[in-house]
Amino acid sequence: MYRKDLAGCVSTVETSDSRITAVTFKSTIGPVLIACVYMPCDNSDYESHEDYISTSCKLKALYEELHFIIAGDFNYCQAGSRFYNTFFCFARDNNLELSDIKRLPVADSFTYCSDDGL
Repeated sequence: MYRKDLAGCVSTVETSDSRITAVTFKSTIGPVLIACVYMPCDNSDYESHEDYISTSCKLKALYEELHFIIAGDFNYCQAGSRFYNTFFCFARDNNLELSDIKRLPVADSFTYCSDDGL
């Protein structure tokens, strides 16, 4: 979703992956790729880790020379989780900032809240 008056500056991007939605935005600094992702959950099996890596690779393939913003649900990416190293290496290798981690007051904070209290 974006404002109608920005329609001339926004183009959808074909991702070929139901987990990734993306658009490019023509800005004063050049085109910016904005992607929203729902990363695979950790089902404690080999396939879920492979799916996580595969989705990370598809994100990487979306941008080459573009500025890049990615937001979404990264599923189980807190420090110490099974997917954290994959997530952290993806961010580091692609020169991405983990902005929510930098803004959290303590290391064991979370960026979500479960309505059932768990």
